Amino acid sequence: MTAPNIEIRPIREQDIGAFRAAVDAVARERHYLSTPQGPTLEGAANFVRNNIEKGNPQFVAIVDGSLVGWCDIVRGEGDFKRHVGTMGMGLLPPWRERGIGRQLLARTLAAADAVDLSRVELSVHASNERAIRLYESLGFEHEGRQRSARFIDSRFEDIVLMARLAPSLLL
Repeated sequence: MTAPNIEIRPIREQDIGAFRAAVDAVARERHYLSTPQGPTLEGAANFVRNNIEKGNPQFVAIVDGSLVGWCDIVRGEGDFKRHVGTMGMGLLPPWRERGIGRQLLARTLAAADAVDLSRVELSVHASNERAIRLYESLGFEHEGRQRSARFIDSRFEDIVLMARLAPSLLL
C-alpha cells in the first residue's frame, strides 16, 4: 500500500462544497463539534469567503485530491480583540491518527503568527483527550473548564478552554 499524497494548503473558493461536507460529517458524529450538523452551503461559502477576504488563516488537508480536514483561526472583532483568534478544526474519521491533524494545525498556527495573531483560543470537549494532547503538544495551555456546558445524547459534557500565545510573547 502506497502512502497517500497529503497536501496542506490555504482554502480556496472551489473547496467550499467539500469543506461544508467535511464539517457536516464531523458534526454528525456528535462528539467533536459544538453543533449537530454542518452549515448550509451558503453559510459555509460566507464563512470561507470572509476568511479569505480578511486574511484569517484557514487551511485544508487534501489527500489524493480529496478534502479530508480543515483548520481555521478567525480573528476577533474590534480594536481590543484583533490580536485574538478562535481556532476550529476537524478531520474525517479515516484520516485521524495519521499525523495530518498535527501538520494542519502547525501550518495554521504558523500563518496566525505571520498575521500577528498573538493569542489563539479554542474550546474542546473534555472527553476528546486525543485532541487535547495534540493541542498541548503545540503549545496550548489549559485556561479553564466549563462544567456541564454541553448536553447531548442525554448526558452532560464539560468544555475545556485552551489558548496558545505566539512565541514572540513568550520571550
